[in-house]
Amino acid sequence: DNSMRHLVVNGSKCWNEAYVQSYFAQKASYLWDYLQPDRSRKYALEMIPFHMLQAKMFEDTEVLIRNESFIRGRLWSIGWTEGTRAHVKDAEALWDELQGSPQQQDCASILLKAYEMLETVLMEEVARESGPNGYCTTLEAGRCLHEISLSLAKIGHWHQASRFCSSCVELVSGNVGPSELLAALLYNSSVMNIETNEYDLAREK
Repeated sequence: DNSMRHLVVNGSKCWNEAYVQSYFAQKASYLWDYLQPDRSRKYALEMIPFHMLQAKMFEDTEVLIRNESFIRGRLWSIGWTEGTRAHVKDAEALWDELQGSPQQQDCASILLKAYEMLETVLMEEVARESGPNGYCTTLEAGRCLHEISLSLAKIGHWHQASRFCSSCVELVSGNVGPSELLAALLYNSSVMNIETNEYDLAREK
């Protein structure tokens, strides 16, 4: 019944909040992008936004997903593409949680800030000759930006989606030349241009 469901939901919220608070209390002195994370930090880099959302710690989640050190540590820990997908998934989950709340009007800004910081870190890793997770190629960075552009398109923010997709095309085209992958990206980019009434740009592609 409803009372039992409330107990289960509240119990889950309390448990997740306790985990997050305990983790931060024990690891507060460590940077997220510490070069040799232990198993608890590796788990946190992948999953702590999920636990924060389950605990209804929305403002803390917002701060974390645009934290440069967290983003870099996550990419180093679980990889460029998988790290980006995890970050996009968390950002979209926060978006969903904020619908219908007083913060709903700020949702787009929250996502965009997180994605812009993710882009910044990715480009820094492209410029870096080597790192803990190896070298991030422009091809892989382009694929990551495509994940971001699709996320923004999903919520109807076509102008920003188009910008990320154009950056993606620029990065990928220098690596693969004419190919099915590039053709698909150019098609997606042209669709986004049409959605933003940039018909001349769409025709060029």
